[in-house]
Amino acid sequence: MFSKQEMKLQKNHLMLICNIFLYPQMPTIPVKKVDIENLLQKTYKVEEFNDLLFDFGLEIDDIEEDKGITTYKIEIPANRYDLLCTRGLALSLKSYLMEEQFKDVKIMKSEYKIIQNERNFRGEIAAAVIKNYKFDDLSYADFISYQEKLCGSLGRNRSIVAIGTHDLSKIEFPVTYESIKKEELNFVPLRFKEEVNGVNLQKLYAGDSNISKYFNLVESGKFNVFRDLNGQVLSVPPIINSEDTKITLETKDILIEVTGTNFHKVNNTLKLILNAFRTKEVYSVNIEKKDSIITTPISEPKHYDISLQDVIKELNVSINVNGLMAFLKKMMYFCEKIDDYTVRVHVPMARQDVIHKVDVIEDVAISYGFNNLKRAIPSN
Repeated sequence: MFSKQEMKLQKNHLMLICNIFLYPQMPTIPVKKVDIENLLQKTYKVEEFNDLLFDFGLEIDDIEEDKGITTYKIEIPANRYDLLCTRGLALSLKSYLMEEQFKDVKIMKSEYKIIQNERNFRGEIAAAVIKNYKFDDLSYADFISYQEKLCGSLGRNRSIVAIGTHDLSKIEFPVTYESIKKEELNFVPLRFKEEVNGVNLQKLYAGDSNISKYFNLVESGKFNVFRDLNGQVLSVPPIINSEDTKITLETKDILIEVTGTNFHKVNNTLKLILNAFRTKEVYSVNIEKKDSIITTPISEPKHYDISLQDVIKELNVSINVNGLMAFLKKMMYFCEKIDDYTVRVHVPMARQDVIHKVDVIEDVAISYGFNNLKRAIPSN
């Protein structure tokens, strides 16, 4: 049995290796104590919550206190994009604690349509609709923060992926996505009150380092634009959304559009948002291109056949097939028994970090408990 201090040293060593060789920076997310406890429907002392996260493979980097509100700064593995918001973290912890069996989002078909008029500079699109979401101050902040985290990490600072979210009630379908000349663009940018022409847009943000850097990501002399049936501008990706369709605390129905240069990452980003901010009414959107129509998000199911021999060899544990399935379900997987020695493991759409069966076995180790693993001296 490993002591907690030994486990922490080993974990820190592994994290250092990951930082240097795999991921240049481990992202940190702010999690309000009151928010995560409301979602988990349980209160925790700080030490108790820290222990829970540690057992789950995470760590509190810092704790801030402000006007009686406790905020945890939690380090997240750079490939666990599903944990980059409080609601995604809560879904994973509920599964780990066996409080709730994890389920994938059920996505229903719809007649919503986005027409892509030409193959433009950032021509990959995926979109969906969430209905009857109830925002409060905490969930709204989490929703905005998650988009920023995804654009910064998976989206490589919007160079690969950009996200636009809009109040569905203010949009008339079909929506078009096209590339237009700068002088043809007239709209009210987010957080502004007056209409701006595209020629002056870059000048408007010249003093805003958070926005001005994204002008380098657009085609010279042109902007990509989403517009609805009435010609209303929704967004100018990857730069800014429109004030007219912005999300507010009163918004119930949401259009999410994701654009970029890599469809796989665009599609995955959309699925991550749908997972974290799910309701009972999530709808696909049809993307009409010149010679094809696709319905997004596109399902990309993955499964791995995991044998008891694989697990026993890697982890040096005594386990049967039913026990293996129980440990896997704690980590959000869907399992089916193939025989007394093999489990078929289906990967949920949120677990985009899982790319090999060794990732599944690593999750078995977390679920089993690192402190319960037997010490073993490597033969080599």
